[in-house]
Amino acid sequence: MSVDQYERLHELIRLLDERQAEPENMHWFYNDANLDIGVDEAESYCWDCIHALYPDAKIGEHFGGGNVPSEEDDRASCERCGVLLGYTLTDDGVASELESFVETGLDWSSADECYELACVAHGIVENDEQSLKLLKVLEEGMNKPV
Repeated sequence: MSVDQYERLHELIRLLDERQAEPENMHWFYNDANLDIGVDEAESYCWDCIHALYPDAKIGEHFGGGNVPSEEDDRASCERCGVLLGYTLTDDGVASELESFVETGLDWSSADECYELACVAHGIVENDEQSLKLLKVLEEGMNKPV
């Protein structure tokens, strides 16, 4: 990539960061709580759904999480309501999610999509091929800010 392309990419990532959603981090039930309500311990939930499923749940006793984004292979969302949850991406997740955006494109007016692509952007490490694909997705996105 040329210096001009890197500068443009960094400017567009800055805009992406400004427009992205700020999702809450995921929560999950511990084993003993899972038995009580019949959910899988690997399932992730938002704060509201944790309490809707188990109104008396106490953090640290029945469920954990909420303090840092979890590293995932793809987009993270609440198993119950589907709301976007905070996450970072593995290297495989970066590659997979980038290809998804190459195929479907970006809607700059969607704060959730901006968050999802920002996770991709901040996960790319010195990879010109991925950086060029990301630049193309950002440049060709719908509702691009002026």
